[in-house]
Amino acid sequence: MAGLGNPGRKYESSRHNIGFLLADFIRGRHAENASWLSFGKGKYVKINLKEEDFYLVKPMMYMNNSGIMLRSFAEYFKIRAKQILVCYDDISLDFGKIRIRRGGSSGGHKGMESVIESFGVSDIPRLRIGIGRTESQNARNYVLGNFNSRERQELPQVLENSYNAFISIVNHGLEKAMNLHN
Repeated sequence: MAGLGNPGRKYESSRHNIGFLLADFIRGRHAENASWLSFGKGKYVKINLKEEDFYLVKPMMYMNNSGIMLRSFAEYFKIRAKQILVCYDDISLDFGKIRIRRGGSSGGHKGMESVIESFGVSDIPRLRIGIGRTESQNARNYVLGNFNSRERQELPQVLENSYNAFISIVNHGLEKAMNLHN
C-alpha cells in the first residue's frame, strides 16, 4: 500500500497528506513498534497480514514526483503495478467518502498522475479518500490547507473506514471490497 502525501512539517496536517495518515494508521495497527525504514527518497515498513508480507510505503518526494520513488521501490522488491494499492486524497468526493478502483485515469490528481506516468500503465488499484471542497474554493489552497475543526474531529473515523476498506481488499480482493465499500 502506497500512501501519497508531501514531506515536511509544513504539509504534515494538510488534506493532501491523507494517504500518509492512512499509512501511519495501518502501521499503528500492525507494526506499531516497527520503525519506518529508508528507501531512496521514501520510507517503508513491512507488515504481515494473513501470513503474507505487505509493504506500507510513503514516497517522501513532493506529490508530483511520487511515482518515481514508488516505481523504484516496486522494481527493487519485484512488485507489479497491479499489486500496489495507491491511497490518496480526492476533492471530488465528499469528506470521508471512499472509492476503490481497479485503475483508470488520474482524475487530475498530480500524485496519481506521477504514478501512472512512472509505471506506464493506468491499471493500478487505488483507494481514493474524499476531502470534499466547494466550487468557490481554490483547489490548490484547499488541498494544501489543514483540516478544519469538524474534519479533525471526524478524521479518526475516516481513517478507520479507510483501514477497513484496505483490510477488505487484503481479505477478499478488489471486486468484493469495491462492492462492500463503494
